[in-house]
Amino acid sequence: MFISFVLLAFLGLFACLYNALVTKPEKLRSILRKQGIVGPPPTFLLGNIREIKKAQKSPTQDATTTQLLTSHNLAATLFPFFEEWRSKYGKVFNFSLGNTQILYVNESEAVREITTCTSLDLGKPTYQFKERGPLLGQGILTSNGAVWAHQRKVLAPQLYMDKVKGMINLITESAITLQESWKKRIDEEGGVADINIDEDMRSFSGDVISRACFGSNFASGQVIFHKLRALQEAMSRKCLATGIPGMRHLPTKNRREAWGLEKEVRNLILKVVKQRVEGVHEKDLLQMVLESTQNSDLSQAETDRFIVDNCKNIYLAGYETTAVSATWLLMLLASNQEWQERVRAEVLQVCGGQIPDADMLRKMKQLTMVIHESLRLYPPVSVVSREAFMDMKFAGIHVPKGVNLWVMVLTLHTDPELPHLYMPFGVGPRVCLGQNLAMIELKILVALILSKFSVSLSSKYCHKPAISWSLILSAQLNPSMAATIPLFQFVPTKTFQTKLQTNRLLRPTKQRGNIGFSVITCSSNGRGPDSVKSVEQLAEEKKRAELSARIASGEFTVNKTGYPSELKNGLLKLGVPREVLDFLFNWGDMQQPRLKIPEAKGSVSAVQNEAFFIPLYELYLTYGGIFRLTFGPKSFLIVSDPAIAKHILRDNAKAYSKGILAEILEFVMGKGLIPADGEIWRVRRRAIVPALHLKYVTAMINLFGQATERLCQKLDTAASDGEDVEMESLFSRLTLDIIGKALFNYDFDSLTNDTGIVEAVYTVLREAEDRSVAPIPFWEIPIWKDISPRQKKVAKALKLINVTLDDLIAICKRMVDEEELQFHEEYMNEQDPSILHFLLASGDDVSSKQLRDDLMTMLIAGHETSAAVLTWTFFLLSKEPRVMSKLQEEVDFVLGDRIPTIEDMKKLKYATRVINESLRLYPQPPVLIRRSLEDDRLGEYPIKRNEDIFISVWNLHRSPTLWDDADKFKPERWPLDGPNPNETNQNFSYLPFGGGPRKCVGDMFATYENVVALTMLVRRFNFQIALGAPEVKMTTGATIHTTEGLNMTVTRRIKPRIVPTLEVPAFDADTSVGVSKGDSLVGQKGI
Repeated sequence: MFISFVLLAFLGLFACLYNALVTKPEKLRSILRKQGIVGPPPTFLLGNIREIKKAQKSPTQDATTTQLLTSHNLAATLFPFFEEWRSKYGKVFNFSLGNTQILYVNESEAVREITTCTSLDLGKPTYQFKERGPLLGQGILTSNGAVWAHQRKVLAPQLYMDKVKGMINLITESAITLQESWKKRIDEEGGVADINIDEDMRSFSGDVISRACFGSNFASGQVIFHKLRALQEAMSRKCLATGIPGMRHLPTKNRREAWGLEKEVRNLILKVVKQRVEGVHEKDLLQMVLESTQNSDLSQAETDRFIVDNCKNIYLAGYETTAVSATWLLMLLASNQEWQERVRAEVLQVCGGQIPDADMLRKMKQLTMVIHESLRLYPPVSVVSREAFMDMKFAGIHVPKGVNLWVMVLTLHTDPELPHLYMPFGVGPRVCLGQNLAMIELKILVALILSKFSVSLSSKYCHKPAISWSLILSAQLNPSMAATIPLFQFVPTKTFQTKLQTNRLLRPTKQRGNIGFSVITCSSNGRGPDSVKSVEQLAEEKKRAELSARIASGEFTVNKTGYPSELKNGLLKLGVPREVLDFLFNWGDMQQPRLKIPEAKGSVSAVQNEAFFIPLYELYLTYGGIFRLTFGPKSFLIVSDPAIAKHILRDNAKAYSKGILAEILEFVMGKGLIPADGEIWRVRRRAIVPALHLKYVTAMINLFGQATERLCQKLDTAASDGEDVEMESLFSRLTLDIIGKALFNYDFDSLTNDTGIVEAVYTVLREAEDRSVAPIPFWEIPIWKDISPRQKKVAKALKLINVTLDDLIAICKRMVDEEELQFHEEYMNEQDPSILHFLLASGDDVSSKQLRDDLMTMLIAGHETSAAVLTWTFFLLSKEPRVMSKLQEEVDFVLGDRIPTIEDMKKLKYATRVINESLRLYPQPPVLIRRSLEDDRLGEYPIKRNEDIFISVWNLHRSPTLWDDADKFKPERWPLDGPNPNETNQNFSYLPFGGGPRKCVGDMFATYENVVALTMLVRRFNFQIALGAPEVKMTTGATIHTTEGLNMTVTRRIKPRIVPTLEVPAFDADTSVGVSKGDSLVGQKGI
């Protein structure tokens, strides 16, 4: 009996599936075929999805910007499959997405009847609700019948023109906020700024709709807005799987993410609703939705769903279409200079320097024409879709129940045979309710932008629009898809009234002193026009390609192998959707509610022959901002996302320790400031930070100058003798001398002497570096440190250093005891201005061991990082003579021939930017190490306690998504008059000294030290890579070192002398009189 029941159930399920997948679709196609309507033959389960995907992926010849901008006919580019099918099957044909049958209609009479049909038997496709349920629900965009009619009755009056006029102030506020942010950035970047406007346009339109929908609950509305954006992105993946039965029920990663976000959005909206019910009533869209539910027959659950779904619909429809339309509108104005000037002239004439109001907007005829033309060429919605819920007839075409109709707006708008069809907001009863609001937004935004800025297309612009299939109504032209990035280049104009003729189009550089604004859209590979590449660039590209090939080959990343993997790849090639395969092959993972961090596996040998952060960069480009890297039994989380770095370093810093870094450095630093955690770190930081006060730093600048002067004398000798010098070791000795005096008033004199203590310090430094990258902690083997010659040497060096430090501490204590101490915040002993003296004078009651740990920590940190920064700065300058020349000009002007002072630090702006940029390209250290002390969430991924984490500063600083020309040395990227770049004003994409509470305490000390050394050296000498020197390659210890040193040729600078012109009587020269060598200008030394 049981077997019979199971068999019967199976047969019933099979019959249902066969009907849904085969019988019903074929019946609909048969009805259409009898009318002569045919189309591309569908495949089982997928329909025509494979053909569409193949057409989208097929390579097309790249056209230039000029070629594409002459016509703006995008139908063939964006919908090649529709163009092919239309030429083959006519203006009306049938195709399939899964088992969903779609009737493509491009015949004018049929289009008119479909779009103006008032019957409730024609409505929005049911698959929109089924497939986009978490995003759209059953709001006004997806509902049908009586439910839709009720929703329209509630919402439409709130978006009539008289109500929209009341929103002009809030729209203007949002536009001015955007305008001011652009102006600020222009000022910071020296008059011209490249700005990614795609997100700015979305933020503007989202800001407007948030205020319109939620009124005083605007802040909560912004949170909901960001959650909806995340939900939209999650729902946009694999959208061409629409129509395949059961796909929406598979608990794939994307769908589980979408379900979670849907719940969060629902709770946030209902929370605002509760606050509104209990608070003051407002006349906004949310209030109208709430009032419409009063005295209704809906249950509480139905009421909540009604409110939530319509709030989501208003949000999504209100921000997406306006943002996309604004982007394309500005692009068209940038490419049509004449019309830009005409619109600007109209705006200035109508507004007269005032903020536009409703009456002014009505008078802007030219602007209105431009907006309509932009909407014709780039309609925000490219496809209008409907579904017949009953058998219907349009223009003699019998449309059976269940068939979907697609009207291609983009094709209709550019078809020369249909010159009068214009429907950017739809037409008929389901015309967009927000068209008045959208038009007002576009008018205000463009009017304010053109009144302040000029706009032109950059030479880097590559015109490649793409389609977002998942958005509100149907396929939508989207400038941000397919990795295209719209950018604007700005310069501020003078006023509304003055010199309109100078407000012409700005190319990528300034012209006639005016200020320009250009739209730049990078091609899908993120590159601009081809240019001639240097040998170094070609070598770098080759090196990166080789590394990518190694990653692809599995040297770093080891994918699962075996029969299941081969079977999955085979089915994928046959066209089975990836979502289905992910569900079938990863069922075990789906049982876990936790999202899994992307994982890369590799062998230790893969990173032994190069700096380990280089493979991490390539893996970051492959796996994203966070992934797990596994070496055997050990794994690390690699973080290259500024938001996650900010969370770890600042927002939740208490939940993370120094982890393995403290373990590695314990032998030399003990419980010093860097490795210490918890209460010990807090106590020591409070004691040490006050020692770095302004008076101390001022005194140190003189110390920096004196030490650098000794290095200059050494280089002067080398220049006289014509000898090349190895600069990395010299910089290391320079910074060792500086930090010795600064910390405990000890003169290592390492630039001239190789004493036992200097050798001991370097022995310990090399050991610390080696341990930081060693895969196995062999030094922890008890017997090893007793028999290893190297470990015995390290132990001996440590003993010498500790004895020396103990002696210095004892001497300093006696000095403090003997002086008449009057300690205060800026206390400093003139004979001994060291940090050690300050700590002892402050009454810091700690053991000699703790003091020794602190001093050793600062000795290593202060010496290593500054030496590395100077090394790579001079390497970069040797490659960029232009930067060196500009730097020397500033130094000559500010310093002349003297040692810098504290007052000069503010004047040496370009020198500071050179150091800033050097730290970006060669951060010291290239990674920050942490360990989680508790469970936490990094981005969307939960993590457990005791996770070891590498924050890759190298990846952050060179990320192509965070920086323009990320691999180029461009000190000018930092405005001279702007703030000094740091983790805060760069939003944790720039971490030269870390960030958060554990940021380096010596950042000012290090910056001034590097600036003084840099300026004094370039004032006296020119530096070039020595002929025959080995290639400068990187290796990693605690900081980034060279593999074989930085060998340079140093020559004295010869400044041009000023020779006065003297008026002397003419005389006959006696050629017998010679000039001695001693009197020859050529024989004199340069400065």
